[in-house]
Formats: sequence, structure tokens, C-alpha cells
Amino acid sequence: MLINKRFTFIFYKSLQSAKKLIFLYRFYSISKFGIALILGFNITCESDQIMNWLAILELHSILAYFYYTKLYQSLNNIEIVFEIADSLNHAIQFEEGHFQPQPQENQPFEFVVTTNQDPNIFMSFEETERRQLILTEQIKSEVAQRNRTIRCVHYFNALLNQALIFWAFYIQMIMEPLDACYYNLATFQKMFLIISLYQYWEGYILCLILLISLPFILLMILWNKLKQQKQNYENQQILNELIKKQKVIYQNDNIQGDQECGICLQVYSRNEELLILPCNQQHHFHMHCIKAWLILNFSCPKCRSKINEIRNAQETSIL
Repeated sequence: MLINKRFTFIFYKSLQSAKKLIFLYRFYSISKFGIALILGFNITCESDQIMNWLAILELHSILAYFYYTKLYQSLNNIEIVFEIADSLNHAIQFEEGHFQPQPQENQPFEFVVTTNQDPNIFMSFEETERRQLILTEQIKSEVAQRNRTIRCVHYFNALLNQALIFWAFYIQMIMEPLDACYYNLATFQKMFLIISLYQYWEGYILCLILLISLPFILLMILWNKLKQQKQNYENQQILNELIKKQKVIYQNDNIQGDQECGICLQVYSRNEELLILPCNQQHHFHMHCIKAWLILNFSCPKCRSKINEIRNAQETSIL
């Protein structure tokens, strides 16, 4: 029941903007298909590249028209609109018994909350405009995600659009600049490129940021890798020194504290190799246990002291 539900005025304005934008995209798709069809029949020069590009563009236009038509129909379904409003936190649910005028025709404007109940009424004009632009894009995204077929068509059409863009660049490069046969096609391709850039500008900006950031990301990964290798080498050197100085062969009561390994918790047997860590004489372990531990974590399993820090502190005190 939608009688006790309303959505905010800013959501309604964004909904109308999204519908207008989708309607323009539908008109653009039909126009693109018509122009491609006319050019295909009127181009006198024989070129498989051009004819194939126009044929794929016509297919792209049909798919785009189908996609935008489905979006437009979904935004005219008041139940879907309320689902989107709920997901974007712009739907208001009134309690039972709270009087709301009953909608007569299920038109969106009939479900707009009254001014005194709208939580966004006190926003400034600039903030309202900014929120409306963001909300328009969110509505377009949300409605596309609610139908698997629409979502698949959207992704396929977006990929096809990018392929057509690169293909158009290639055709522009191989075309003869002074050849009158290709003049109308060149103009049409330039318009297609400009509109496509506008349609997918967010993705292009993201790709541009990634391309600019990629060298720095790779340098950071390489730096961290080299730093880790250096640390591992230093840790191995410290471990070798510890083995030379702190290794003991277990005999009855020749070590302090518990007579068991603090890692595997097994009681020591005679003639087993043990390693006593420099943090405390009672922190001793089986040689094979502590080696495996220090590969993963170069600290004492009992007190968590960093082995390299203890060694550096001991060297400093000696100096």
C-alpha cells in the first residue's frame, strides 16, 4: 500500500530530471540510427571499414533505444520509484491513521511530501542544486540495477560504444582529408565522439586518474617490495647471530622457567636444540618452532617484543 508513503520534493525533481535525460538519450539513439542508415545508403565510396562501422552503430542504436525505453518505463512505475526512493533514503513512511490525501492517478507529483514535512526544506539553493544533480545520477543507476536484462544490455552497450569510439578514431586516421565522399561521415563521427564522451565522462575521468596514478602505484609497490626484502635479509642475519650465541642443547634443568616450548607446548626432550630469545632468559623454544614463527612474525611469542629492536638496543648500550 502506497497511501501512507511519500517521497521528498528534491527526489521528485531529480526523478523528473532523470526522465528528461533518458528521453533525450532515446531521441539521440533514434536519430543516430536514422543518420547511420541514410549515410549507409548514400555513401558512394566503397569501404568495408565504413560500412561495417555503420552497421555496428545501427545495432548499438537499437540496443540503446531498448535500454533507455525500459528505463523510462520503469521510472513511470510508481512502485519501482518508491523502491528507489527507499534505497536512497528519500521515502517517508507515515504512521497508520496519519491523514494523507489519497492519490487519484498514481502520478509521481501526487506522492510528494508536503512542505512542512520535507526534511530537506531548509537546504540552501546551491546545496539543493548540487544534491539534485547527484540524485539524478543515482536514480539512473538504481533503476538500471533492478532488472538483470537491462543491466546486461547496459554493460554490453557501454563496451560496444567504447569499441565504436576507437574504431571511429581509426577510420578518421585512415580517411583522406580532402576526399569529399567522406565529409558527411567525418562530421557524423565527430558528433558521435563528442556525445559519447559526454555520456561516459565519469568513466573516462576515472580511467585518466588511474593512468596518472599507475606509475606512482607501481613505484610504491616496488619500494615496499624492496623494503620488505631488505627487512627479511636483516632479520635472517639477526636470527643467524642469535643461533650462534643463544642456541642450547637441552639437558635436565639447564634452562630457566618452564621446561616446555612456548609455541608447540611440548615438554623438552634431552639433546633437543633450543633457542633462548634475548628479551628474557625464560623465553625459550624449540629451534624448528621459533624459526617457523620468526618467518611470519619477528617478535617474541610470549612478550611480543620485537627481536630487531632488542638487538639494536643492546648494541646501543654496548656503545
